[in-house]
Amino acid sequence: MTTERDGYLSDHDDTGGFWGVLAGSGVFLTQAFVLLPGLLPTLLLAGVLAAPLLVLAIPLLLGWGLLTLARTVARVIARAVPRSDRAMARTDSAACAPDAAHV
Repeated sequence: MTTERDGYLSDHDDTGGFWGVLAGSGVFLTQAFVLLPGLLPTLLLAGVLAAPLLVLAIPLLLGWGLLTLARTVARVIARAVPRSDRAMARTDSAACAPDAAHV
């Protein structure tokens, strides 16, 4: 805890949150680049080579997400309709349909 004269009193644990993690990651990567001189060019090259794969993966991921969303909505609607109403709807549609044996 600092003194009141500094103008900053903190009574909670000030860990930095997201910005602290971001700054710490930047410091770590900077130190790693210094220790391993070939690390920066390797990561940049990997990023350049992976970019076309990511561009191709985006439409696939969007399609998968829409399919999952549609299945979830269908499941929620199916749970909202009571079973007795679904059974009655099934029997009503069967009663309205002409039977091949009676035609």
